[in-house]
Amino acid sequence: RRDVERSRGLGDVYKRQVNIINDVTGPVITNTTPSDGNYLMANNPDQIISANVIDPETGVSNVKFDWNDCNSNSSSNQASLTCEGDNCNTSIDMSTYNEGDSVCFIFTATNKGGEKSQLNGTVYFDGTAPSVNLISPDNGAYIGTNTAFSFSATDNVASVLSYDLIIDNNVVETIDVNNSATATINVDLSSYSEGGYQWKVKCSDTVGLEGESSARTFTLDNTPPNLELVAPINGSTISDNTVFDVNATDNYGIAQISSNPNVNDISSWPEGSNSVILQAIDYVGNSIAKVYQFIVDRTAPSISLVSPIDGASVDSHVHFIFNLSDNYATTMDCTVYVDGIVNALSLIHI
Repeated sequence: RRDVERSRGLGDVYKRQVNIINDVTGPVITNTTPSDGNYLMANNPDQIISANVIDPETGVSNVKFDWNDCNSNSSSNQASLTCEGDNCNTSIDMSTYNEGDSVCFIFTATNKGGEKSQLNGTVYFDGTAPSVNLISPDNGAYIGTNTAFSFSATDNVASVLSYDLIIDNNVVETIDVNNSATATINVDLSSYSEGGYQWKVKCSDTVGLEGESSARTFTLDNTPPNLELVAPINGSTISDNTVFDVNATDNYGIAQISSNPNVNDISSWPEGSNSVILQAIDYVGNSIAKVYQFIVDRTAPSISLVSPIDGASVDSHVHFIFNLSDNYATTMDCTVYVDGIVNALSLIHI
């Protein structure tokens, strides 16, 4: 920093303070497109050229991009980049470069002190789009509200590919996956109406080439089955020989009916009160479950004879009196036998 004096006429002296910077380093060039050893899209008439250029001392004056075919003696081409802050870019026509060609390039950045920096390299051209393969669900499949969509793609150059999962022409999710790896996207379809849809996958590589799969259809089923216990009646007393009659229906089909504990093996249940869960599941996983209560009774009633007493002499009209008890039943069918012959039938409440 110096004070500079200048005389203007007799006796007049003006002073002004100025900074003199000895800037001997050129700007720093980073994050370029293209970069050495990488690829650009073949036959692209509107190729973006960009770089991040910083000069903290005197600032950036200009940035230029020179390029020519590495395999020919053609003259070099040049384009100037426009900078906004540290970001500099322009667009050039590279439509004459095909897949397999290579271009040698140089970025040149000059600061306001006149110092220059250069960054050079070789870039190649890719004209092959990724190939996409759908894995699941199958074409025409019935699916539920939470479904995994699986697919893969291969590319001749890119190590990482960007996928768009598209349902009825709407992108529902975008992910990046390694080249040739199987990708899976779990999609919540609970907000979709039940019915038919179309899905496909679009894949782009690092130079912007896009490949698209063929389309598949699916039917969304978000309606749970209907479930009805026909017999026995809920809350009833049952035995080991009781047969359960269960009716289940669904708009697209029942895949499974299950129970806990198993209604086909009542002998494994404990005697007494049992809570039973019946469940029906359709082919896409929609389910319904209902709870029922039953009493398993394996204990016979207890009977004690009261009158007439053993060995008694009786008249022709006799009242047979006996005591009954049972652990669960409140009514019982009883039969009186005299000399092995049925003498009376009655329904007795206890």
